[in-house]
Amino acid sequence: ILTSNENEFLDVYLFEMDSPLNAFGIFSAERDPSSPPLDLVADGYQSGSGTFMRLGNIYAQVLASSTDPATMQIADGFVRQLVRTLPADDSGLEGRSLLPFENQVPGSLTYINDNAYGQAALNAVFEATYRIESGELTVFAQDTADAETARANWDALLEFYGKYGTLDASVEAEGVSVFAADVFDQWSVIFVRDTALVGVVNATDRDAAVAFVMNLIEATAG
Repeated sequence: ILTSNENEFLDVYLFEMDSPLNAFGIFSAERDPSSPPLDLVADGYQSGSGTFMRLGNIYAQVLASSTDPATMQIADGFVRQLVRTLPADDSGLEGRSLLPFENQVPGSLTYINDNAYGQAALNAVFEATYRIESGELTVFAQDTADAETARANWDALLEFYGKYGTLDASVEAEGVSVFAADVFDQWSVIFVRDTALVGVVNATDRDAAVAFVMNLIEATAG
């Protein structure tokens, strides 16, 4: 009971996962993409009278009984206390830093554990949606254990797209391996650098996909 009204209360659920990555996976899978993100934490949003967060290896839900202002104020204070109390641990989430924040659609960042886009090589992948002039792009990033693994995964994708699509030999960039391919009028543009495998997938606008990847290659050079 929170106020003089005995019908007002908070339900608080803390789900402890094996790792911050697993907690993020559950958080992102259940996230309401239409709800505004929280300013308090990197992974959090409010939907109606509920607040949902990923804090370290904890997936937290704070559910108020109503949107009554007094109740929501108390809920906000409890949420802030959780943020201060639970450890800040982002280990295992380094791969998402490969996806730029600029023009990223809020709430679109998610994690795909395995077989992203039906590709066995794409496990432990972060994905986000980006706004561009002609619409939106889906972009993924995979941070592998070593450069050999990243290159092997890129080679596997190159083989697949070469077999089932049409490769665009005109797309190249200095210092990285990159390819563009058309499969049923959808473009994928993917590059590998060191341990990182990054690309646009299933884009209808070939030029926009190529431009996005080339800008990302340039921005992450060195």
